[in-house]
Order: sequence, then C-alpha cells, then structure tokens
Amino acid sequence: MNLVDEIGPGITSLEYVRAQLRMDRPVSVRNLLARYREPIVLDEPLITSDGVALGGHHTITLQRHGHFRHEGHMRATGFPSFRYGVRTVMAGPSGTPAYVAAASGEVHGTNEFGDRESSWDDSGEQVGIKQYWVALKSGGHTTDISFQSDFFGTFGDVAAFVATLAGGFFVAGSVGVCFVLGVHAADAAGLDEAFGTSGLAGVAVAGGVLVVFGPGAIIPAIVAGVTAGVAVELALKHRRLTDRPHEVEFANRVFRGSLPVNRIVLTNMLGMGRRPFTIPSVGDTILVNLGAGFDQPTQYPGLGDPENPATQAPGQLFIHELVHAWQIDTASFMPGLICGALLNQATTIGGNMSVYRYGPPDRDFGRFNLEQQASIIDDWFGRYRPGATPSGEGEADPYFRYVRDNIRKRIL
Repeated sequence: MNLVDEIGPGITSLEYVRAQLRMDRPVSVRNLLARYREPIVLDEPLITSDGVALGGHHTITLQRHGHFRHEGHMRATGFPSFRYGVRTVMAGPSGTPAYVAAASGEVHGTNEFGDRESSWDDSGEQVGIKQYWVALKSGGHTTDISFQSDFFGTFGDVAAFVATLAGGFFVAGSVGVCFVLGVHAADAAGLDEAFGTSGLAGVAVAGGVLVVFGPGAIIPAIVAGVTAGVAVELALKHRRLTDRPHEVEFANRVFRGSLPVNRIVLTNMLGMGRRPFTIPSVGDTILVNLGAGFDQPTQYPGLGDPENPATQAPGQLFIHELVHAWQIDTASFMPGLICGALLNQATTIGGNMSVYRYGPPDRDFGRFNLEQQASIIDDWFGRYRPGATPSGEGEADPYFRYVRDNIRKRIL
C-alpha cells in the first residue's frame, strides 16, 4: 500500500490519522481508511429566531479529492418578504485554513406576488480540501443567517457578508486565509462597481481588516507603512502597470512581450507574513502587491531570503511578482493555482523559506512549484541584469532555458 496514494501528501503516519479521526484502538487499517474516505456531509436546518416567518435547509458535501457541493433553500412561511444570506464556515484545528460557503436570495410572503422559496445548488473543485482533508474531518463549523430586508441587494453585498470573517476567525490563524467553496448570489450583476475600496475592485475593508477577493479565496492584507489612525482607504495606492511605459520596458527585458501588461494593477498592499503577493481579482485584473516597492518597483530590491542573505538586484522583487502575474495569465485552472500559491506562502510564516529553493535545472519548468519558478527567473535576472549588462550575457547560464523556452513562449 502506498500511503501517499491512500491518504494524500503531508501525512506520514496512519496513527496520526487515527488520532485526528478520534477512533479508539485497536482499529484495522481497512476500517481506518474507510472512515477517512467517507465524504464530509453537513446537513442541517436553517432556523431563524422565534417569530420570524423564514426558514430552510442546506447540505454541504466535501469529497476527499477536492469536490464540493452546496445545495439548499430558504422559504417565507408567512406575511412578510425577505432578502436573506446564509454563510457557513468549516475549519480544522489552528494552523489550517477556513472554508466558507455562502448563499443569498429573496423570498416573497403573502404580502406580495413572487416565489415563496429560493434555492441554490453550487458545486466545484477546491484543491485545498484535499490538502487539509484530515483537518476538515476533525474540525467543526458555524452557520450564520441574515434576513434584514435591505441587507442584500447585489453580489457585492454578499461578498461583504463573507468578508466579515476577516475580522475574526481566520485571520487569527497561522495560515491567515479563507478558501471559498462557493458564493451563490441571487443577483450577480454589477460586481465591479458594487465591491471595492478606493476604486480598487475586489478589495474591501470588512470587520476592520483589509481583504482581497480572488477566485476561490479571501486573503487578509495590510497597507505598507500605514500607522495607527490612518484610514486604509486613504493609504491604499494603486495604478496600472501601463501607466509607466518604462516599467513595461523593464519587464520586457525578461518577458519579451509574454506578460499580460494590460491586466496588471500595482498596489502597495502586503499579504501573509507582511510579504508581497500577486492575485487575480474582479474585472479581469491581476493585482501585483509590492508593499514598499510600489513607488519605484524597478529600483526596489526586496528583502529576499533571510537564510540566503545575498543582496538582491534592483527590480528583482518586481520580476518575481511579475512571474506570478505571468503564471496567472497562463494557467488553465485558476482556483487550483491560487490555492497552491496560498499554501506555498503559508509555509513561509515563521521564516521557513524552503518553498523558494529550487535546486539544479534538471527538470521541466512545470515540475517546480510556483514560488520556485518565480525564484528561478528572478535569480537569473539578478545575476545578469539584462539591459544593464552586455547583450547576450546570461544566455549561457543553464537556467536561461526556462526564460527562453517557457517564460517567453508562455509554456507553464
């Protein structure tokens, strides 16, 4: 029996699985694995407070290989009509991500024409479920219902409802990210206009915390250099990469036209561990969040790896994050890429930078993780500074093949 095939990566002991599943000894391997493989099913009524003529039921099903399904309904049972929101958070022990599923809609009472019942049935894949399956098996959940008549008007309101999690549960954890299983909205129109802070769609302040929405995830963020008492909306800066043509020219020393420059928006935000990060957002944008490097990214070297304290070249951090923008534009399965990137970043909390170290150039580019790919390219740039050194220097480097054959040809 191959343990990795049976229970997935990162788990090296069946005893650990037994303890997490709270199964008494002795237990056979067959029974242990049968329990481990069982889907996680949350099946519960949706009950409002006494006297409120609104209720329903929902079911959330998670499969070991990452599939999820959220189905349910709400029904008006009396005179008034309601707009409602349902939000469920599922989480394992401290140090693992939270998972959220949300739905909204409206139901009509006897006071007006319209459907008494509103239902939803959403499904999809979330690769983080597979990564943290045993934690989810041993975790718990909370469900909240909102039914104020004016609470939900647009999809942006639903997103804000989900984002209020940022003020509490998941930001306090060591992973600091919430994976979204699904957000069903009765009216998904107008998201770009309805949801954003300081004119930046996909970013909001919720529960006193700045949050960024990506496909399948909510990420808490900070604004570089903000001091107590300064409004985040005033301190948040952003601009299009194409606003400064010399920065596009700088990037093309590496990318040679393979970068989605029209999609890229630079900001001064930072993510987990106060580190720069890059993420796709609404409106077909890619947010490249550079922190203190926002004003002069081609001159800012970044902090680099504290365990390998060689000085980074000016612009090296910029190139690293632009590789992530290139990955986003090139990838075919965006939720999986985002989840993988967040799991990579989570390992750096506490100073473990091993996820960036890539080894010899003896395998295909796609066999390296996302941070290794970006490090390969930014290290090559830092060694040879194309555009600042004689033309062609660096092309004999064994890592240059990844620049030539992958980055410039858009092969991930």
